[in-house]
Amino acid sequence: MRGLLVLLTALLALTACSDDEADVPEIPQLPIPDMGKAPSTGDQWGGGPLAEPLSFHEVREVQHGACDPADKLAVEDKEGGSCLVLKPAAFVVDTVDRARTVQVNGQWQLQLRLTADDAAEFRQLTARAAQEQDLRNRVAVVFGERELLVAPAVQQPVTGRTLAIAGPFQRADLDELLERMGG
Repeated sequence: MRGLLVLLTALLALTACSDDEADVPEIPQLPIPDMGKAPSTGDQWGGGPLAEPLSFHEVREVQHGACDPADKLAVEDKEGGSCLVLKPAAFVVDTVDRARTVQVNGQWQLQLRLTADDAAEFRQLTARAAQEQDLRNRVAVVFGERELLVAPAVQQPVTGRTLAIAGPFQRADLDELLERMGG
């Protein structure tokens, strides 16, 4: 499962959702499918402390090939065949208000509702990243020590408290990740 998540990182999108559960992701700078239908819910976790932290990083550079295992700020983007060299974590999320898997127009995604303080940190991080040039305007979300979940390009600050990690996931893959996150 871990390898599958890393393989899919190039195909993932990180989006901000409104805080209303019936609403669907809305953010103009990232490619998002038509969200006309209400999401159907998969597994849910009421939130609380994460089993391992989520760290949010600006991408310092993209290198071709494998990462240096000794570099603690390097994570492999297996789908892109590259190594993302990250800046130190801008902030770390140890607790989420809620997490769930949902299906929107046939595509499964993991939605995480951040605390108000973490959402403010995320907004500041994406504002900085949006000012960078291509490849350096990416924000990496890392689970645990080095499991890259997603590293999308950011065109403008992302607002809202609910993030959606979307891609060509199977429900079981996201449910397993949700279980690992909740401990």
